[in-house]
This record gives sequence, C-alpha cells and structure tokens, in this order.
Amino acid sequence: APLRGMKGSLFEAGVRVPACASWTGQIKPGSKSNTPISSVDFLPTLATLAGAPLPSQKPVDGTDISPILFGEQIGDRNLFWHYPL
Repeated sequence: APLRGMKGSLFEAGVRVPACASWTGQIKPGSKSNTPISSVDFLPTLATLAGAPLPSQKPVDGTDISPILFGEQIGDRNLFWHYPL
C-alpha cells in the first residue's frame, strides 16, 4: 500500500519502486529525487562515471542519469515497459 499491484505487473507497484545510491564524497547524504529512472539507465550512467565509451555497434536505450546523483536534473523523456505475458 498505497500502490496497486506487485513486482512484474504494469500497475504502479510493479514499475514504481525506490532506488538508492551511495558514494562517499560524491553524492550528498540525504539527497532525494523524484525523477523516474529505469534499469536500462544503469549502463550509460556507469559508463559515464567510469569514463568508458558506450558500445558503438548497437544502440543503447538508457539515459545517463549521473546528473541526478549530483543534485542536477535531466531532460524529460518517455519511459516504456513491455511485459509480453
């Protein structure tokens, strides 16, 4: 409660779950963001933080969300979920 559904469903409780990050000296303790993110954002974000290039031969669906970690914003975007059950 108060969200409907469960993990794996398209109801709020299936796609709207909290995430947390900790990085001493980099991420301000107690900071919060309401910006929606997706697991596909992890690859471009971690690549940026590591200074590694993204694959050039295949498209990357995610967005670098590292600005959020440092208290900044990212541009609006559409997020999609597909469960072919």
